[in-house]
Amino acid sequence: MVKFFEWRQCEDAAGLADETIARSFKQISAGTQILAEDPYPYVYGIAKNLYKEYVRRQVRDEKLAKKIEERPAPAEESHDCRAQCLRQVPEGKLKLLQRYYLHPEERETLALEHNMTMNALRLQVHRLKKELKECQEDCMRKLLRS
Repeated sequence: MVKFFEWRQCEDAAGLADETIARSFKQISAGTQILAEDPYPYVYGIAKNLYKEYVRRQVRDEKLAKKIEERPAPAEESHDCRAQCLRQVPEGKLKLLQRYYLHPEERETLALEHNMTMNALRLQVHRLKKELKECQEDCMRKLLRS
């Protein structure tokens, strides 16, 4: 499984292989029957689907990284809610977001630098994105009212 993901240049091939096996066991323990004598095609199918999820996540991360990188200066586009919300993010948190999305290969290092697990890092990034989204939605509602 690890080779499957390594050949496709996945940054965390071992983690994706573990996830494939975990999903396989979860399906089997839930009662899914494998009709073939060899379970390899079934597990391979799960790995292919996991790889597709990985690619979609990479594309989404790249798009978000570009948005963060395009942070406009304060004088530009005063009605641009995204820019206003990004300016409200503390510099440390913004740098965390930028490193997380611009350098995905360094995420483990980033987590270690901030004394947290990978899961805690993902959770913090998720919360920051949620805050930005809520800020932007509030800003847009205010603009529509005026």
